[in-house]
Amino acid sequence: MAHRGVDTDFILPEFSMETRQFLFTASTLFIILIIIYANSFFSPFHYDDIENIVNNEKIHVSSLSWKELKKGIHGVNDGTATLKRPLAYISFAVNYHFSRLNVFGYHLTNFVIHYISCLALFLLFRNIFQFPTINPKYAPLAYPVALLATFLWATHPIHVTAVTVIVQRMASMAAMFYILSFYFYTKAKLSNKKYGIVLYFTGCFIFGLMAFATKENSAMLIVSILLFEVMCIKGGIGENFKKLVKRWPIPLVLFILLSLYYVWPVTFLSSYEDRPFTMLDRLFTEPRILLFYISLLFYPQTERFSLIHDVEISRSILTPWPTLPAIVLLIAAVCLSIRYHRKCPLISFGILFFLINHIIEGSFIGLELIYEHRNYLPSMFLYLPVAIFIFHAVHYFKHHALLKYMILGTITFFLCMQAHTTLMYNAIFLNEKSLWSQVVKKAPEYSIGLNNLGKVHWDDGENEEGYALFLKAEASNRWMNKEQKGVCLYNIGLYQLTIAKDYESARAYFERSFELFQASPNVWTNLAHAYLMCDQKNKSLSVLEKALEIWPRNGHILNALSVVNFKIGNITAAKRYAMRAKLNGVNSIQPDIVMGEILRREGKYIQAIERWERVLKLDPENMRALFALLELYHEMGDNDQKSDIIMKINCRTLSGPIEKNIDELNSHPQDKVYLINKRLIVDLLSTKNLTPRHHLPNNSNIF
Repeated sequence: MAHRGVDTDFILPEFSMETRQFLFTASTLFIILIIIYANSFFSPFHYDDIENIVNNEKIHVSSLSWKELKKGIHGVNDGTATLKRPLAYISFAVNYHFSRLNVFGYHLTNFVIHYISCLALFLLFRNIFQFPTINPKYAPLAYPVALLATFLWATHPIHVTAVTVIVQRMASMAAMFYILSFYFYTKAKLSNKKYGIVLYFTGCFIFGLMAFATKENSAMLIVSILLFEVMCIKGGIGENFKKLVKRWPIPLVLFILLSLYYVWPVTFLSSYEDRPFTMLDRLFTEPRILLFYISLLFYPQTERFSLIHDVEISRSILTPWPTLPAIVLLIAAVCLSIRYHRKCPLISFGILFFLINHIIEGSFIGLELIYEHRNYLPSMFLYLPVAIFIFHAVHYFKHHALLKYMILGTITFFLCMQAHTTLMYNAIFLNEKSLWSQVVKKAPEYSIGLNNLGKVHWDDGENEEGYALFLKAEASNRWMNKEQKGVCLYNIGLYQLTIAKDYESARAYFERSFELFQASPNVWTNLAHAYLMCDQKNKSLSVLEKALEIWPRNGHILNALSVVNFKIGNITAAKRYAMRAKLNGVNSIQPDIVMGEILRREGKYIQAIERWERVLKLDPENMRALFALLELYHEMGDNDQKSDIIMKINCRTLSGPIEKNIDELNSHPQDKVYLINKRLIVDLLSTKNLTPRHHLPNNSNIF
């Protein structure tokens, strides 16, 4: 039989060297990142996640229609506000549509964003070495330098808060679009074909807009590209800068408009009203913070990282003493970068890129002083000159095998340790208690950490431990803003209201809290509750009516209004609010309790029984409902049903005599709609000679 040649139609095409390098980088990077971030995929919502995702009804969409998605484009503000990071909030809405509040989908999205950012950064680094102004001797090192610089950045633990804290997708997604825009700009500058230039510049423009629509600090993209153009493409600032300014009027005007959108003078001046520092204090403090960021980037120890850092505010140029040296060092870094930008363009650009992209969040605007996630974008170019230096050292010692392999072994060991630090840092975010315990350990006198750790203990049922931390946070009185102090005062008031039963103290704390923090309906309803318990019904009603104007469909407010109106004697209004609560789908027993008592007083016993039966259906172990039904069946003379209810009461274990348990349910009658007729209940139970056996918790609290 004759030999048949191989059918070349079935041979896979060979990949180019660049493609093989990219595939190796993509696969290796994915494996490493999935290892060091695998323990983050089930970390719960933390910190700002609660306000922006969990409690943000505007992103809780029922479909992916534009009508639903556009609800979230104003952030947590109302629909009349200006756009606020619309693409970030739309991405949260899409996550919510598919997985509701299951954190896995959110974390998976954040991981993919980080992975794409890493690949885009690698491609950008590789492109940079193709420009003729970059020293030609770097060309043979383009791939290994791009690979090492990308891995150093991608695995760094300083990015954990940008990737693992879900809401900080705003930082990572903006950086992803930013670096993609930058990449397409370099592709356009390297392209020799007209259609390629148009296509790449279009991509640059689109991704740039998407970056700004994700987070406002992306406005610095235009400045970064202009700086890259004059330093790394044209080869010098001087005349090139003047020429580019003349050729770039539209981009520069766009930059000014985008900047004013975010830092409108009235807006950023008013942002200091809520801060414990002035604008001058912030400008003095930020140079020290920038140097601290750099120390984290080049000395990444687990113990040095934290979601919250406690920073001493610089009240003058000399207090504390490192303020002036920090300012001098940064000015010197800028001057030297400009002075030697022709000789060392990548080092100069990396330093200036870092500083430029910290300007919006690290200068005039009255934001919090320090967050690690703010380094996600600015740190991208810092490792490029580091990687160049390492491979130059390897090349220099190429004839000294021992030294060469020592350098390679050291950098490999450093990368492994850095990745391990990221893995360990991620583990801190696995639950709220480990996170805030670490924050308190790192900053023991900082009030926000103490308050939030107290909240964790409170939610775990450890009320006394939580209360002690709330008091410590108040005494420390070191807050990022007044609202955080208001939250702490609210938490102390809640303890006084629900645990200590000291209603005057609760009222005082809630009033102090209300002056600082009004963003949550719970603040309003609990202040109203405290007023009611202090027998100030009209004040309670006034607070709730104002709250309803802000949250017209809030079930807690509607329930509270039905009770307060009932206590005042406005039965018609009590009915109306109870019915509104039901119509708004409030899954609560309170509307039925109010309606059940109103109907009982009106003599409509059958309808009243229907309401109390609903209460019992929603809360099968509610003792108050059983006592109310026993009274109603007694009033109707229905002995069969009465005996059935007595048997149900008999299946409950009481903590003591029946009289004592009824007294507990009737205690603090200011907020009780239905007060149990103790004498009648005792007589009815005694008639049957039954001894109740089970007791369930008092479920009578209305707010």
